[in-house]
Amino acid sequence: YGVGAAAKYYFGKTVAKLTVGESALIAGLPQRPSSTYPFRHPEAALRRRDVVLAKMRELGYIDAAAEVAERARTPRFQKSPPQIASKFRAPHFTNWVLRNVIRRFGTDA
Repeated sequence: YGVGAAAKYYFGKTVAKLTVGESALIAGLPQRPSSTYPFRHPEAALRRRDVVLAKMRELGYIDAAAEVAERARTPRFQKSPPQIASKFRAPHFTNWVLRNVIRRFGTDA
């Protein structure tokens, strides 16, 4: 779930192995996920990454040299998006329903 799943999905690695730039790219996706989807719109994803890096520098999380270095680094995405195996037609909705059923009735139900 979350960043860990995104790290595997986009870069094929764990969160601990992400670069600062890769982390910034993932952090920038939620604002406009369909228009910054790296497999379809890599340039837009990189522009959004650069916005996040600038904000990180502005807030003191990285220095100017780190920002410049990360902007220069081209992320290595997986060659193509992995296929998400699901036996459900609407997996997000199905998972939401399952979570609510478990919350209401417990795991033994």
